[in-house]
Amino acid sequence: MAYTSRTLVLLPLRAANVVWIPSPPSDALVPTPTAQRVVEFDSSRPITEVIVETFHKDLAESDEFGGAWIPDLFGVQIAAQHNAPLHASDLTPVTFWEDSKGLVNFSRIPFLNGHLSADDLDRTYAASYLKQQPQVIYAIPVQGLGAAGGPDLYLLSNLAWLGVGLILSEGVMVGKKVLKEHQLTTEARRMARSFEERGIRGVESIRLWACTRESWDTADAARKLGVSDEMMESIFGALGYVQRAGDGTWRLGHLRGSLLKQQEWINAEPEAEIVTPPDHKRSRRSRAFRALRRLFSRE
Repeated sequence: MAYTSRTLVLLPLRAANVVWIPSPPSDALVPTPTAQRVVEFDSSRPITEVIVETFHKDLAESDEFGGAWIPDLFGVQIAAQHNAPLHASDLTPVTFWEDSKGLVNFSRIPFLNGHLSADDLDRTYAASYLKQQPQVIYAIPVQGLGAAGGPDLYLLSNLAWLGVGLILSEGVMVGKKVLKEHQLTTEARRMARSFEERGIRGVESIRLWACTRESWDTADAARKLGVSDEMMESIFGALGYVQRAGDGTWRLGHLRGSLLKQQEWINAEPEAEIVTPPDHKRSRRSRAFRALRRLFSRE
């Protein structure tokens, strides 16, 4: 059992209005903390447990809750300091993290991540997903949310194309024969369920994760995402990444072909369907993505 010492800062419930609103002004002030303490605790324990244990009295006496209930859900943010005044830009959200197996995980609900441990945060920093060491941990109480839920058809319909659409659209040959669609479908479902267990609930998550590094090694990226090297290279190709001849690393391309692939990926994301698409011909690849999503949504 390993212990760690961190500065824990409890923010009031209303801090969510500043921290979690879309694109808050960088100079927006975060409400004054309810309490803060330097705490030594088991680094493998969920931060939520440590927060409730450390600030139980503060939470019980808070006017926001009136002693009626003690919140047990928290959103965690990281900061380099804990001195007032604190601005929204001073806080860093923990959008995704690396687990003990080296796999990338996402929050099932973007800001609900209090179940993480200090070990999780340290691994995430070591993986370069956080730009500053997680020594100061801010916690915001969460209320009014139901269960995050388990696997659902929404996830499968959004992620199915990632497992098979890339292979179908590129016509990858295996044993000099194109894999049968039902075999690809089985693999895609396995992959989608694995992604769901790690909170990856949309293909946009993969793009945002890939953007955390300027360059990627195929094997390293495949290990973190939990896919084969071949699949990882297909994903990079569809994202518009280009493999460098010198060191074999993948970097985001800037030529027209790469930019078109990037836009195709974005167009295939769930949010893109909310916006009226531009008036132009869609590529075969985009049509394949949509067809596969419909296939999985009929299950």
